[in-house]
Amino acid sequence: MINDGVAQNDVEWRIKKARGTFIQLKKVWRSNSYSTKTKIRIFKSCVLSVLLYVSVTGLVSTDIKNRLQVFVNRCLRHILNIFWPNTISNTGMHARTDFTNINI
Repeated sequence: MINDGVAQNDVEWRIKKARGTFIQLKKVWRSNSYSTKTKIRIFKSCVLSVLLYVSVTGLVSTDIKNRLQVFVNRCLRHILNIFWPNTISNTGMHARTDFTNINI
């Protein structure tokens, strides 16, 4: 099924690949020897590039943008060690990480 030029299966596959990359870097996320700024730079270069690769090849609907943003927000919360039941707003999290919404 095609949705605005990007196949749903491709988006799901990209999220799974990015999740795998994120999990491989688990030691980096848990480490106290890296600053948050360094972790975000690693996240952008290693995980976000895998996630957004499919976005370059086609048009992206708002539904797909929202799914990708949810994945990014979950990753950022994990990097900041914010787990349930502790909460933080998306704007607060983006302020702490100097990371804005993904722009596709």
